[in-house]
Amino acid sequence: MESLAYLGDESALPAIANLLSYKNPLVRAYAARSIAALRGGRAYAQRLKNMLSLEKQESARAGLLEALFLLGEHETFTSLLGLLSSTDYRVRCAIANTLAEIPLDKNQRKAATLALMQAEQHAIAVADKTTVASTLKDLGKRD
Repeated sequence: MESLAYLGDESALPAIANLLSYKNPLVRAYAARSIAALRGGRAYAQRLKNMLSLEKQESARAGLLEALFLLGEHETFTSLLGLLSSTDYRVRCAIANTLAEIPLDKNQRKAATLALMQAEQHAIAVADKTTVASTLKDLGKRD
């Protein structure tokens, strides 16, 4: 799925979109991210919003929120930052990695930095603490 997105295979969009309903939440997250990576992914924004409104798993929500943000739905940013408080260190890591990769404006970078600092202070595992620290360092370099 990711490879098809990296290759820019627009013909794969319908098949990738079908994976938004897959039983594994990580597959759903990667499907959402792959849709956003493809130029034609914008046509799936409403479907992604619908899936987000139904999604209960934080790991899948992380991918859906990232995808929607990348597709221009910047009102999802606050929810994306909210997942830095997840009880699952893997979700925290995913969000920190997302924040290191997505384009942020100055205000978003400031909000992300504050949220990451809070997450670092309240880390629940070595993995989320080090990932958050790395992202904070990366965001500092963007200024």
